[in-house]
Amino acid sequence: MISDNATPEASDAPAHLALGRLGEKAAAKFLWANGYRILRTNYESGRGEIDLIAEKVGRIHFVEVKTRSSESLGRPEERIDTKKREMLRETAQRYLAEFRHSPDGGWQFDAIAILMRPDSTIQRLEHQENVF
Repeated sequence: MISDNATPEASDAPAHLALGRLGEKAAAKFLWANGYRILRTNYESGRGEIDLIAEKVGRIHFVEVKTRSSESLGRPEERIDTKKREMLRETAQRYLAEFRHSPDGGWQFDAIAILMRPDSTIQRLEHQENVF
């Protein structure tokens, strides 16, 4: 189960990192509530990190979470550029090899875009499946 305490953890952390952690917790809670099993959070390998790795009905979902407090600089999901996608692919391949998952179609890349209000409540959470 995912904790209901989706609040920034460290008051001395930069605001964008605290906001990111808040978004990742909210995304994990959302996935869990929708029948996903959370396999890993913040999986790191090589030069990359995947925010959430989840499983539903035998399919692995590599989930990139993007959280913003405003859309003045664009929508959160617009930050998943070509370089980020390449890093996610490499990191996912390492995960599949490390945990001996077959890399032949039983997995996908999802994105969760979150827009947060100033009081740290969610204004919008959008789960986009199979984004690339």
